[in-house]
Amino acid sequence: NQSGFTLLEILVVLSIIGTIIAIGTVSYNQVLQTSRDSARKSDIQSISSALEQYKSNNIFGSYPTDLSSLLPTYISSIPKDPKIRQDYAYTASPSGCLATKINPCTFYNLTATLEKNAEAYTVNPYGEQ
Repeated sequence: NQSGFTLLEILVVLSIIGTIIAIGTVSYNQVLQTSRDSARKSDIQSISSALEQYKSNNIFGSYPTDLSSLLPTYISSIPKDPKIRQDYAYTASPSGCLATKINPCTFYNLTATLEKNAEAYTVNPYGEQ
């Protein structure tokens, strides 16, 4: 008579451990997604604030045609998406506008794609959409 674990007992323990690891991995990935989405929203708000400062200091009351115009006076660096390291989508309006008196940029959309539900998070001069 030898003491020890049966094959069935070992398989039950391994399946329980596997289930716990699977649940933990899913939960961890959701926490990471939520964290990156929060970073995206914070980045968009920072860029939006810099855009408003640019407009208030621009003698024509115009937004810039691209985000590089904000450097380094209004923002030290343009934040990028925390996962894919790409720029956020920025569009100045009306189409073909310039940061000058003739055809000034009077509106903008700044957009990030969130991981949860793959929805777009957009900010413009009137706030969030």
